[in-house]
Amino acid sequence: MLCGLAASVANSGDSERALELLDETERAREGAGPDEVPGLFTFTPAKQIYDRGFSLMWAEDKKTLRRLARASEDAIAAWQVQRSPGDEMLSQIYLATASARLGDLDSRIAAVSPVLDNPISARFSWVRKRLNQLNGLLSKHFPDSVVANEMRNTLNAYTHAA
Repeated sequence: MLCGLAASVANSGDSERALELLDETERAREGAGPDEVPGLFTFTPAKQIYDRGFSLMWAEDKKTLRRLARASEDAIAAWQVQRSPGDEMLSQIYLATASARLGDLDSRIAAVSPVLDNPISARFSWVRKRLNQLNGLLSKHFPDSVVANEMRNTLNAYTHAA
């Protein structure tokens, strides 16, 4: 619940409060006991790490964007242990989003490339939605870049493929 609230608060523009809520989620996990019914209401550490990146993806300030990048890298590593291909793809997109907002085109391309290497059958609506948002960031942050334009064409082809 706290991770969802943090995402909502961040989306409304309050990165400071979102970070406070995310820190509170860490404290809550430390004090929680085991699930009475394992798996029923489990919120895994990997999912919590992922939500830290997801919650910060709307940030505008560089300090929070750097935290988003670190959280997304941590989530990608966590999904290597606890497999969740869809969440891993989204974490890669969040890392690319942070890189684009930080003005780092090369890191953005490197971060999203594994997503584009997945077969079309692996796509789902959230991946397409986030890639479309990333495409918009490329237009905004790199309007005159030939490389960014090529990547935008690639993103368009991937998100609109049958």
